[in-house]
Amino acid sequence: YVKFPNDVKFIGSIAHNTKFGSGKAFVPVLREIKGEKETHIYGFHPTSLQAQHIAGPIKAPDGSSDVTVFGSHVDKQGMLYLCCWNRNSILVANMNKVKGKAETLFCEVEYEEIMKPKDVTTDPRNEKILYVAGSRDTSTGMVYKIVLDQPGGTDYQKSVQADGFSTLAGIKVVNKEIWLCQMYDIVSQDTKKRQSPAVQQWKGNDGKGNVWLANCINAFDTKYALCPAYKVLPEDVVDSVMKSSTSGSGLASIFCCCKKDASKALSLTHNEENEEGGPIRLMFIDTLNVSKSVHMEIFLSEKNDKFSSKSGITHVQHVVDSKKGKGVVACINFEEPRILVMKDTAFRDIIKNETQLKVQKNTVQKKTVQKKTVQKKTV
Repeated sequence: YVKFPNDVKFIGSIAHNTKFGSGKAFVPVLREIKGEKETHIYGFHPTSLQAQHIAGPIKAPDGSSDVTVFGSHVDKQGMLYLCCWNRNSILVANMNKVKGKAETLFCEVEYEEIMKPKDVTTDPRNEKILYVAGSRDTSTGMVYKIVLDQPGGTDYQKSVQADGFSTLAGIKVVNKEIWLCQMYDIVSQDTKKRQSPAVQQWKGNDGKGNVWLANCINAFDTKYALCPAYKVLPEDVVDSVMKSSTSGSGLASIFCCCKKDASKALSLTHNEENEEGGPIRLMFIDTLNVSKSVHMEIFLSEKNDKFSSKSGITHVQHVVDSKKGKGVVACINFEEPRILVMKDTAFRDIIKNETQLKVQKNTVQKKTVQKKTVQKKTV
């Protein structure tokens, strides 16, 4: 685990870019210090796993430190974009200016009127373009496109790229498409066309009457989208509640509470002693061939460790030091003041084995079909 101070009340996301910070991950955390709520930036490295206080508190351009951050993203230039839920905006911090002892981090730039931002990403082909997963209300998702004069620049143009979604929990640009996490499924849209038809890439139905709810979307290596399932719900509940245009999801309810008092809504005492921890559910979605995706249920070896109970895993990030060739899969449960890390090599091995088994199974099925065809012709 990467452990944080006990005054940390909420961890929403991890920002990481293999081309900036020598493998370091940046973690916005909500702390309560002497009765005051403040957001600070911590960091950790995949080879040391020690939480380092980098900067804080964060202050908006108007000087306010009342900042609640959900999603975050750092580009290869070192611009840290923060989804500021309670300000309906994206704050920008230049991490190149953060050096030495942790001090107040002044965000000099703010992109305003981005309603209820939950996640943000850049287009890797052009980092002057941002996409933000937001919403008109707690249940209607929409995507904002922000075109900058330069990465982290003050001049920008904002537009609505697409709307009419269910609650959006994550966003990523994959293979020239915007991939959007609606929790019960993941859809994609063309980056070049506004309001282009959404194409379903993945759905959470497990074939057993339940639905895995994907809570964010990030990258694993080059071709996989990595998502956590923070909850598993019956299909009828998902169909009647989450897919309804008049009803928000459980996550939307959390967001709504956070707007009123983030620390009160999110510092919901850590897991009860008598509550059992469930499995950690991760999805490695093959963006080139979704049929080759791998779904995992991971049980922690320590039975008393309840890291994944209650809210489950609400965010996951692949953190890599490309120079040293070492990486970890880092998992957040927003109710826990710690981040669970697991070596990425173990996941690569599982993905390789599962993919080979699927190929063998498909080959056997194909041969069976061919055999039946021959028998039919003989008859």
